[in-house]
Amino acid sequence: MESPNFSFIDDQDLTNLKHYPYKHLKAYLRTSRSDSKYHWHMANILGEMYEYAVYEKLVRWAFDTEEISEFILKGPYIERNPKVKEGLLYDPYRQIYYNSGGETIAEFDVLFKVGNKRYFVEITNTETKRAIKNMRSGIVRKRNLLQYIFPNDEIHCWVITNYSGKLGVSNFPNTEVFRTPKYKLNPDILHTKEESLKPLPLNESKYKSLYELQYRAFDYYRILKEIHKQVRIDKPEKVKDTLEVLVKPYAGLIERFFVGKMSAKQFVDYIKDRGYKLPRDIRLAQVYFALKIEGDLSIEHRLYLQTRNNKFYEILNLKKMETKRVYGIKRTTRDIKYLDSMLKNLSADDWIYVRSQV
Repeated sequence: MESPNFSFIDDQDLTNLKHYPYKHLKAYLRTSRSDSKYHWHMANILGEMYEYAVYEKLVRWAFDTEEISEFILKGPYIERNPKVKEGLLYDPYRQIYYNSGGETIAEFDVLFKVGNKRYFVEITNTETKRAIKNMRSGIVRKRNLLQYIFPNDEIHCWVITNYSGKLGVSNFPNTEVFRTPKYKLNPDILHTKEESLKPLPLNESKYKSLYELQYRAFDYYRILKEIHKQVRIDKPEKVKDTLEVLVKPYAGLIERFFVGKMSAKQFVDYIKDRGYKLPRDIRLAQVYFALKIEGDLSIEHRLYLQTRNNKFYEILNLKKMETKRVYGIKRTTRDIKYLDSMLKNLSADDWIYVRSQV
């Protein structure tokens, strides 16, 4: 199979960019050049334009590549069905997402298939260390999700970027990196953005929408609950090993395991005995102990506070009692609410012992 040519973008590519729905366009257009946020908004738009420029290249490449049996359309090439709220779907900007139980599990820049090999593509023009790290974590998560929903396919990943530095994916299985030039993209061409749908790039059967795909559903909350049922907290010395076995197929998908919960009084007594105290503005109702599971299956301890008015905070530093608000839209709070009734009540001694074993 011949690789795509990313060496340049032509006038047709630039014209086609005007047809895409942009998430950050309104903010960019209404921000004056003298505003401190102008360059931030412009960077967001340039990131979207870069992604769509690469996608345009891949759409045309797919048409000319006989080996490709399936290429998933997005953006101006599809009509979105807002009634589809679970599984593979298009968001209001007609981007490709997977949703389960109201949770966004993954976003895919490009999906296509060659024989029994299913490819997902990460397109990025970022150069920040944090974004590169997030991309690596995303590759693990998306690979495992696709392997679950398409169990008979071999999953491959392409990373397409204009970043010349190291991406840290050389050891990732079935992962290939393509470099592009830093395309000269001008957001000002979007002032005359064309909203009308564009015809498909010829009537080829290989071009498909997400709605045509057959796959096994990934039920996030069912799997989360099953894992919590199978790990026995009364045997803390086995928690870590059991978790690693159970979570491995879902690395990056299942991000937290909740060890248990403690009453406000017990927790306040515990920290008081150690010379700590809660911030005055936190009226505590419950405390949740969790294990944060990274994509490489490493584990970190987490503490979450629930207040009487149902707000949530994460303790960043117990000694200094540094806290960070965790908003209701975050998966953490939804996980807590879903699992709350099945979580074991822990004493301070229970928590200390579990912590020493994990």
